[in-house]
Amino acid sequence: MLPRLLTLLIFVICLGCVTQNSFQYPLLNFIPEGTTLVARVNNLNTFKSELKNNNFINDAGNSETIKKIKDIFTVLDGIESDTTNLVALVEKDSAHMVFLTYTHPGWNMIDDSTAVKDSITTDIFTTQIKGIPVYTMESNGIRLLSTSEEIVRQLSSKNRSSLNDPLLQSLYKTASPHKSASFFVKTDQLSTVIPSFFGDEGVQKDLYPREWIALDLNSNQQFLSLNGLVRVKDTVPNFLKLFKGTNPLQSVTQALASPDTDAILCFTFDDYEVFAKNQQEYLDSPYSINTPFTTVEEIGIIFRNGGSAVVISTYSSEGIQTFLDNITRDRADYQGHEIVSLSKTDFLNKAFKPILENFTSSYYSILDNKYVFSSSETELQTLISNYNSKSNFRDSSTFGSARDLLNHYFTADKTKLHIAMSVS
Repeated sequence: MLPRLLTLLIFVICLGCVTQNSFQYPLLNFIPEGTTLVARVNNLNTFKSELKNNNFINDAGNSETIKKIKDIFTVLDGIESDTTNLVALVEKDSAHMVFLTYTHPGWNMIDDSTAVKDSITTDIFTTQIKGIPVYTMESNGIRLLSTSEEIVRQLSSKNRSSLNDPLLQSLYKTASPHKSASFFVKTDQLSTVIPSFFGDEGVQKDLYPREWIALDLNSNQQFLSLNGLVRVKDTVPNFLKLFKGTNPLQSVTQALASPDTDAILCFTFDDYEVFAKNQQEYLDSPYSINTPFTTVEEIGIIFRNGGSAVVISTYSSEGIQTFLDNITRDRADYQGHEIVSLSKTDFLNKAFKPILENFTSSYYSILDNKYVFSSSETELQTLISNYNSKSNFRDSSTFGSARDLLNHYFTADKTKLHIAMSVS
């Protein structure tokens, strides 16, 4: 009898020690279809501060795309959360925001003082934040907020249709938990955002494979960097294949750009012939080496005040100079440097497609043995003036604040694509 009582007592004690199942549904399970951008926000307060105080984002806010995103994300000002959150941008009839977090004590929503919190259903409530109507619900331990009632209704349904993308799920696992936020963008959407920063001239818009890209956010007041990775299928032509089989070189464009440059975009390679063969494969056209640009090592694009200039760095200028002499229309001296006007203006687009598109090479000058082209004589005059006064983007406080980060991410042995985006 005693052994049976002991067995029963032990069984009761074991039952009392069983812990409650702590399973949590992944937040990604509630991302709706039509999502084009997902932000994993590890520190909401820091993230909101970076969005508000970054000069680059504020200046880019004049573009329609960025303004739309910033307006929608204004809702975040009325949310407090001290855990990991997801923010999604969803394109349906118009752009909407979805905010997801686990139910926890650190959550708080600060709605407008004059707003009335109405119950739409037993599960869905509506109120306003910063004058924007929002709809909220809780389901399976997850709190959901959106600017779209339709999205909330759809996600509250047992038969909800959420975005189930294996690539997004795998990239999500690579996000750094130490950054304030990481972004996941459907890469075909980047072509609508990047030209909004830099204008339409000079850079090809359709450079991006139709996949997801993961980007960690690094920023301060003067600098914004998004660093990450993208997976592309080797059987599909993509922009990165232009540099297959080549090695990157140290970029020189920043030394020729003006201190008030908005951004520079630099492409370097050590073997033009390999690059040219990759280029012809990408463009699906016959291979030809009949070009004066066989000695080119860098193509740099300088973006400034809505315009652009292109820097061509080469280890031998003989062939290029002969070509340019044959299409020269006029020459003028400016502060000891020649500014040459040209009769043909689209040769760089043909030589370096798809890197360059719609760039007009009306004028060129030579600075530090590098060819600098522009559609504007005034832009070349500015570059020459700054060059003569030894004032450049490389030595600016803006570039200096980002130097350590650039050295970490964009050293020659780590990447073939050097990108620096900054605002003075």
